[in-house]
Amino acid sequence: MKEDIAQRRSVLYPIKLKKVDGRVYWNLNIPGYPAKRLPSVIKNEINSILSLKTGTVNTLIFALTKKCGLNCAHCFEWNEINKKEALSDSDVQLILRKYITDASPSQVLLSGGEPFNRYNLMLQLIAEHSQKGVDFWIISSGKGATLERLVHLKKQGLIGLIISIDHYLPAFHNQFRGSYRSFAEALEAIRLARQLNLVTTVSVCPQKGKVTEEFVQKYLEFAKSLRVQFVQIIEPRNKGRYDKKDMELTTEDQQVLESVYQLYNSDSSYDDFPIIQYPDFNRRRFGCLGGISLAYLDTNGKLNACPFCEGIECCE
Repeated sequence: MKEDIAQRRSVLYPIKLKKVDGRVYWNLNIPGYPAKRLPSVIKNEINSILSLKTGTVNTLIFALTKKCGLNCAHCFEWNEINKKEALSDSDVQLILRKYITDASPSQVLLSGGEPFNRYNLMLQLIAEHSQKGVDFWIISSGKGATLERLVHLKKQGLIGLIISIDHYLPAFHNQFRGSYRSFAEALEAIRLARQLNLVTTVSVCPQKGKVTEEFVQKYLEFAKSLRVQFVQIIEPRNKGRYDKKDMELTTEDQQVLESVYQLYNSDSSYDDFPIIQYPDFNRRRFGCLGGISLAYLDTNGKLNACPFCEGIECCE
């Protein structure tokens, strides 16, 4: 038991802390301190270590919309993108209200498609549930994130933005996202988020065979220059648009990422760099958190263990 706890602490909880707007953050899956629901998150983590299921999750990802103006190479919702919305505003409100009542998540991450396509709905959801101690984040490409909108969202209780940037060079990112404006839109969203003192994350999906120490180091230098608090590394899966394409990272790719992840999160020489979140590093050691501390509601209102799983049981 002691060895398990020590190992979890060494890889799950980096020693770095980031203070934003009066709260201290160290992990994207845990609300910043102080937080009304933090005690329940700690209880869930203890139960996870003891292999006890609680029936609650820390983080819910809710895909609000099928609409998106990009053409991303790796889109895991590709089979649903830009189809007619399956859920009305009232459907979404009822589903989230019931889920928060039944499962008591500490955080809700609003995604899509591009969630800013349903800005008014996001405003209503955050206004209703942030008063209950639920932290709200938005996962976005940056498209549609204007100053006026972010001001209103923060006023209602928005905590942070997770903005996808898949390369530090604009041309590569734009090609990957299928839009020559995507990189500029992402940078503007980050600039506005930092201006408003929102917790800010850049999320990167590294590409198979293209993961080198030089790429990762330059990407982290780039993220540092943006003054974001977190960098999230999401490995590609053979799902959605990548279905049957063998796009998952090689062992060599993973080793590069794991080495950098451990070094930058533990060596005090890198304290001024963002905290790195790397879910697949932990998944390979402890198993997927999908259905345990994470859940995903897709654009049809179906509950899944995570964005890459079908149904409430993890696919691994």
